[in-house]
Amino acid sequence: MLDAKKLRNKISELDQRLTEYEKLVSKKPEKITKTDQKTLQNLEKQLKQHLEPVQSQSFYADVDLVAAFFGVTARTVQNWCKDGDCPHTDHGRYDLKAVFDWWLLSVGSEQDSEEIKDIKAEYWFWQKENSRLKAQEKDALLIKREDIYTAWGERMAEVATGLQALADKLPTILEGHKKAEQRAIIAREIWRIRDQYCRTGKFCYSEDGTQ
Repeated sequence: MLDAKKLRNKISELDQRLTEYEKLVSKKPEKITKTDQKTLQNLEKQLKQHLEPVQSQSFYADVDLVAAFFGVTARTVQNWCKDGDCPHTDHGRYDLKAVFDWWLLSVGSEQDSEEIKDIKAEYWFWQKENSRLKAQEKDALLIKREDIYTAWGERMAEVATGLQALADKLPTILEGHKKAEQRAIIAREIWRIRDQYCRTGKFCYSEDGTQ
């Protein structure tokens, strides 16, 4: 039976986070502080954890269990890793499903023709390449192109909004000032828009490499 009270508290907590997120997103770009930006990032991460599906768990086993499953010795399994690129972790653990998939394409058909062997070799090359790229993406060495488009598109929208706001803002703040003072005020407002656009953050690093 569900714990209704616990579930209600989680829903209430999620609703509060979503409300706070919507409130920050609706703020004018020029009023969003660095603290707001950090809060937005944290809230977005928390909300994604609730919205994104949980990844299915793999079944991991040690070398002895893998050997018993395939009816071979532990040494044979180790040779598979050494000579045949059998998938395994750095700690001597094996994803049994991944090993079985590899076995079907590599060891399970010893009588394959040379053409089939070439196809299998190419398949496993691209499997390893895909795993390498995913690992780099996880370590933030690779960035999705769509994420960059979105992030910089948002910044361009901020610039457009800031420039549009000048039409209403400048007549009021320039009134009563001399020409030289007006130029200084306009330059200051333009600098603020440019500074907001060039701020450090995701996909825009400072000279020391920090976001």
